[in-house]
Amino acid sequence: MRFDVNKFKATVDSIKQNPETGIMPFRAKLNWQNDGLLSHVSIRDFEPLIVDEPFELGGKNRGPNPVEYIITGAVGCFSLVVIIQADLHGIKINSLETELETSLDMSAFFDAVVGGRHGIGDVTLTLHIDTDASKEQLEEIVQYALKYSPSLNSINVPVRVVIDKRQGS
Repeated sequence: MRFDVNKFKATVDSIKQNPETGIMPFRAKLNWQNDGLLSHVSIRDFEPLIVDEPFELGGKNRGPNPVEYIITGAVGCFSLVVIIQADLHGIKINSLETELETSLDMSAFFDAVVGGRHGIGDVTLTLHIDTDASKEQLEEIVQYALKYSPSLNSINVPVRVVIDKRQGS
C-alpha cells in the first residue's frame, strides 16, 4: 500500500455514518506583491505558491498562472484517485505519469468574440501506466477516477461564487 489505507477507510466509514463530516473546508489566501502581476498564495502551513502570468499576458513569467494551477489540481487529483483505487483493489502500479491538455480561449477572455467560453475548454487526459491490472480493471479504475475526482469534477460543473468585499487592511 502506498498510503495509510486504515486511516483512509476510517475516514470513509465516518463519512458514510455521518455525511456532514464529509464537507471539508479548504482555504487559500492570495497576497499581491505589488510587483507586476506577481502574487503569493498561502495554503495551510506550506511555503507560499508563486502566481504570475507569462510575458505575453503582461507578467514576468516567475511562476505558473492560475489556469496552470487549476489543471495541476485536476491532473493531480485524478491521478491520486487512480492510485488510491488501485491500492484498495490490491492492484500494483509500478509507475504512473498523467498528462492533461486543454486550451483557454483568450479571445473570449479579452471580449474579442461574443459568447465565447471564459474558461478552459475540453480536457484530454493521457495515462502512461505500468500496472499488473487487467485492461478491464484499469478501465474500471479510470472511469471511477473520472466520475469521483473532486478537482477534476470542479472544472466540469458550475459552481456558485460569492464575493465578500472588504476594504482596508
